[in-house]
Amino acid sequence: MGCCAQYGFLDYTTPGAGGMEHYERDDYISLLDDMAAAGMNSLVMVIKWRTTGYTSRLPWLDQEPTNPAVAWDNGLVHFAIREAQERGIKVWLGAVVTQHIIEKYGASIHRQYEIFVDGQPRRAAIYDLDMPQVAERAVAIFDEIVELFPQADGLMVEVEGGDRLAPHRVEPYDTWAVEHGKRVADEGVCPDWFKYAAYRAASRSCARSKRRCMPEATKETWRRYVRSTTGSTTRGRSSI
Repeated sequence: MGCCAQYGFLDYTTPGAGGMEHYERDDYISLLDDMAAAGMNSLVMVIKWRTTGYTSRLPWLDQEPTNPAVAWDNGLVHFAIREAQERGIKVWLGAVVTQHIIEKYGASIHRQYEIFVDGQPRRAAIYDLDMPQVAERAVAIFDEIVELFPQADGLMVEVEGGDRLAPHRVEPYDTWAVEHGKRVADEGVCPDWFKYAAYRAASRSCARSKRRCMPEATKETWRRYVRSTTGSTTRGRSSI
């Protein structure tokens, strides 16, 4: 393994996700000891997924009192970061900023679904960066994460499901596409998963199966978010 290679894995502290969802101190110790013994040097802790796996002051993020990370008022997250770093393992904190619990975050015009937290249903939804306040709230989430966990080695920004084509955006997208010599939205080519990156995408390509569209992700927007939270382009990094 090269000097700068990252070798490890990703897991979730968030309710309903499994994995680290129910971890206590001893569980983290066991995990990190195993990682160190295997020569791993990187751990991504996703502390915001559809649900929230850390104690947040943001009023539109859910807070499940039975989640250990929430119940410990972030003490477990700090503990895991410290123990990992003592073993030479870097910790990246991740957040999905396009999926949230409807009851707290508000309504969505996009796909809504039901998840279960300790056997109890929760209604979640997908949001996108064109919707009011979503981009601003995304920045607020990472502002908070950097403030609460400044010792973390980096950030992972995820916009899972947030680049789907919505009916209200077909016309403005097609207008933009024509002006820039790009291909207009074609539901017939990609009927069941048309990946849509609004006006940020420089180009896109469809899989040969014509069942999926895979856009070239435009990362500069998220790099700006990371710069706004860390003041640096090298310490925190975005991943899409």
